[in-house]
Amino acid sequence: AGIPEAQLLIALEPEAAAMYCKSLPEQTLTDTFKPHKRYMVLDLGGGTVDVVVHDVLEDGGLAEVYKASGGDWGGTMVDREFERYIQNIFNSETCLKELWNLSPRDAYDLEREFEMQKRQISNKAADIRLKLPARLQQVGKVPVTSSITFDHIYVQYPKFKEFFENPKNRIISLIKDILNEVGRLDQIILVGGFSSSRYLYDQLKSHSDISGIDICCPKEPGLAVLQGAVLFGYNPEDVRYRICRYTFGFGVLQDFDESIHRADKRDKVDGEDVCKDVFDVLVYEGEKVKFDDPKFATSKSSHRQADRKHIPIKKELFAGKNIPQDRTVYVTEEGIKPLGKIISHAPKEGWSNLVEFKTKVYFGQTEIKIEDFDITNNVTVNVEIDFL
Repeated sequence: AGIPEAQLLIALEPEAAAMYCKSLPEQTLTDTFKPHKRYMVLDLGGGTVDVVVHDVLEDGGLAEVYKASGGDWGGTMVDREFERYIQNIFNSETCLKELWNLSPRDAYDLEREFEMQKRQISNKAADIRLKLPARLQQVGKVPVTSSITFDHIYVQYPKFKEFFENPKNRIISLIKDILNEVGRLDQIILVGGFSSSRYLYDQLKSHSDISGIDICCPKEPGLAVLQGAVLFGYNPEDVRYRICRYTFGFGVLQDFDESIHRADKRDKVDGEDVCKDVFDVLVYEGEKVKFDDPKFATSKSSHRQADRKHIPIKKELFAGKNIPQDRTVYVTEEGIKPLGKIISHAPKEGWSNLVEFKTKVYFGQTEIKIEDFDITNNVTVNVEIDFL
């Protein structure tokens, strides 16, 4: 899009929503962001459900306790149930598709009207009335049923509630699982377009397993992520700590030690015996990392031979899950994947005979950031980062 990289910042949606809610003057949220409070942001979008749990620190900053993407249980799941209902009524699996082809405006109006009803329905029993597009009767077999009149479709309240059952049950199950893992929640904040559904809000609030937790929703939940992303751009350090999703580290050469290294990994570089493909771990999965606290990796590179004086030094960054901590791990093992290369370019005069590098890697931000230093000559190294 032509945006300079230095002016581009990735914002995580539930975090952005939390930033928005934190800025609100609404009475329902005034206690949420007091020190030592723990809250969940449940981002109920059209397609997916995303979750983050934060602790509020003494200075008002936020520390991530739990983050997950729950799955595709958003509002479009209710839409698909409604589509199946229409297809069954008109005994045609293609009636809505044909309506879109024949009269897109009628199809759009039906979709928008259903969206409004989806948001407005509550626990108070009442049948739902939708305007019936005349073209829909042309493309489908008009049924003889009390649900259809000349120009309206009537969806009985029990049937309309069924549209919500699957996503509602999955969302409640997700909340219960997270609650078991994090121990306590003082509040659940609902954001995203699907959280505008009054029926879903009432169902969550009244469910016996989570009824003791305060559940609230800001006035414009569908705009929470968008507006929060702007706030996040001004204060990205507001989320002080995040939890690592993976174990990260470099693939490195080490001086060969037959007591700890596999024989098949033995190699010779610049006349020295080395062990290749060693996974040099910087941070483990599940570890809490601070926004501005880098992890350090040290390495060395030999350049005694003339043909190695100007070669670029490549360090490859890897990520994996369930990495053991009691033995040497190799980047070629199953479950470890490459993320990209960090390429350090030689100075004009070439490398020293032996160069020691100190690499700083920031994992506590929304992007991985890397800086490299030649500590032998006390200079910053020109680094190119080539992520896959």
